Amino acid sequence: MTEPEQPSEPQVSPSRKGRARWALGVLLALVLVLLGAGWALVGRSLSAPDWVRDTVEERLAASLPGFQVLFGDVQLRLERDGRTRVILLDVDVQTAAGTPVAVLSDIEIGLAAYDLVRRKVVLRDLSVSGAFVTLTRRRDGRLGLALGDAFAMNGSAPDVPTLVAQIDRLLMDERLSRLQSVEANALTLRFEDARARRGWTVDGGRLRLERQNDQLRLSGDFALLGGGATATRLQLDASSTIGETEVSFGVSLNDMPSQDIATQGPALAWLGALRAPISGSLRAAMREDGSLGVLNATLQIDAGVVQPTPDTPPIPFNSARSYFSFDPDRSQISFSELSVDSNLVRAVAEGRATLADLRDGIPSQMLVQVRFSRLEAAPDALFDIPLSVDRAELDFRLRLDPFELDLGRVWIDDPQVPLRMTGKLRTSDNVWDYALDGTFGALTPDSLLHLWPVALAPRTRNWVVDNIEGGVIRRGQFALRSQDGPRPVVYLNAAFDQAQVRYTRTLPVVSQGAGTLTLNDDRFAVRLTKGTITPPQGGAITLGASSFVIPDTRQRPAEGQITLAGEGEIEALLSYLDSPPLQIMQRAGRPVDLLAGRVAFDGTLDLPLKQGLRLPDMRLDMRGRATQVSSDQIIPNRTLTARALDVSVTNDRLRVSGQAALSGVPFEGSWTLPIPEPGQPQTGSTVAGTVTLSAEAARSFGVALPEGTVNGLVRPT
Repeated sequence: MTEPEQPSEPQVSPSRKGRARWALGVLLALVLVLLGAGWALVGRSLSAPDWVRDTVEERLAASLPGFQVLFGDVQLRLERDGRTRVILLDVDVQTAAGTPVAVLSDIEIGLAAYDLVRRKVVLRDLSVSGAFVTLTRRRDGRLGLALGDAFAMNGSAPDVPTLVAQIDRLLMDERLSRLQSVEANALTLRFEDARARRGWTVDGGRLRLERQNDQLRLSGDFALLGGGATATRLQLDASSTIGETEVSFGVSLNDMPSQDIATQGPALAWLGALRAPISGSLRAAMREDGSLGVLNATLQIDAGVVQPTPDTPPIPFNSARSYFSFDPDRSQISFSELSVDSNLVRAVAEGRATLADLRDGIPSQMLVQVRFSRLEAAPDALFDIPLSVDRAELDFRLRLDPFELDLGRVWIDDPQVPLRMTGKLRTSDNVWDYALDGTFGALTPDSLLHLWPVALAPRTRNWVVDNIEGGVIRRGQFALRSQDGPRPVVYLNAAFDQAQVRYTRTLPVVSQGAGTLTLNDDRFAVRLTKGTITPPQGGAITLGASSFVIPDTRQRPAEGQITLAGEGEIEALLSYLDSPPLQIMQRAGRPVDLLAGRVAFDGTLDLPLKQGLRLPDMRLDMRGRATQVSSDQIIPNRTLTARALDVSVTNDRLRVSGQAALSGVPFEGSWTLPIPEPGQPQTGSTVAGTVTLSAEAARSFGVALPEGTVNGLVRPT
């Protein structure tokens, strides 16, 4: 079989093939040129066609009834993501009456490219630069927000819930259904606060409003340059559900002056007494009626001072911190933490404060209850040792203007510091004016000294440190009162028992002493109700009502007044008075066992509190009644006996007087022993008095008389 014939291919001439290849190359070149030109235009702004300008004017007029928007050039810019931006330059927004609302450097509108191809303007995003926003707070606390001064001037700025509702209505409009974000740059914000009667202006702010499904989210940041070297940085975030007017929001702040933040809410008013930069965050919700819901705050307060008025002496601190929530319906602040660190004290506490007498949303006073979980006094600042308390409670009322703090109760439940206190603290005539009253329970004298500030009546404190040891403080009271000058008026009274008390460094110590120590301004006194002195010889002396008084602790050298009342052996009393610096028996050259018997005595010893004391520096006046007295040293070779004699001791003499018997001879008179001053020679003693003559008396004194010379008793006349 033969195969069928195949049709032959048409023959193309070489010239036709060449023309086809040339046309294809030109077409490809044109495509490349067009693509290159289009790519070169990406990111560059070009003047928009007239139909775009006309469409923008129509849409703005329809969307903003009652306003007119004037602008200069309109430009188009193609972004790399394919989105087209319409840019309005030199925008001037006015009310229908011509009142300025906003002057903007430019507005950028994001559109999809295919919308422009269909000649439809569907807003995708919006960017504004150079806007001026006025935020107002009325005296009732409601916030209003408006562009420019148009609303602020006549007070008709819409409040936040109204503004949110208006934005929601706009976003639900079909023309804005695809709008995803609105951004404002180079924003100037003016905050007019009618409640604080102040205004603040911040420049260079940024705001961004985004739609995420059914949520609207606002974020922004601002810088406020105050009087200091650093600017206050504010960051804002807020969110709301589209269709609802309740807004939850948060503000973060950095280095905001305490006096600025104190004006922004009732829960922050207490910060007005400080002068310090504050950083932290605040979170709250704004209800549908424009009122604020529960506020949660975290505040970090840097180094500053407590200074309610510019003329008040500052009280410095290193740092403070506070975590709290505020319930406006109950007007109550709940502090989960309130801590402070200073060179004087460190404390951590929790508690609550009830705000009272609110006027224009600012309280005039706060009723505060605080419980300390940690309270430490810094060493070498207030006390001589570190002092730490694990549990304490404090109730007080704080009046804010003028500043006044009423301490209703200070209660410390600690065996080392059993303290209760009340008082007042206020500013007056550019000084701190205070009055504190307190009581304390049982503690040791050492514990009392640990609680006694080292700078408070330091000389008296030092005397107590040196001269009262051991025992127990059963109870006490104290008071502090401010006065002109830096020194306060101090009152302290403490009852002690079983203590060792030393009046001077050289006199014997009082043991098992019971009594009180009292400091009343500059007068200091230690009063004993009982105690025992044991001098080197003669046994113990039992003391009764005795005292040591410094009439003026500021006097240099201070004067000490010792009052002694007691009972013991005469030898013990003379041994006590022979202690340095008195040494009366050594000066007289007689032993302290000169007389035997018991004596009940009282008297005084006044002496300056200084080193190197000499007898002439002191004033001694001691008197007593001695019983069952005997001595074989007063008159040589004679024995003195008496049922009772008067004894007196002064700087210059020891005197014994009364009715006695000398070797059995009745005698009434005195024996005086001079006490020479230091460096003076000793002199003999003097006996003066009368005796009753009898035959027995004559024989006793060795006088030989004829029998019958003396009959009966003969008294000298």
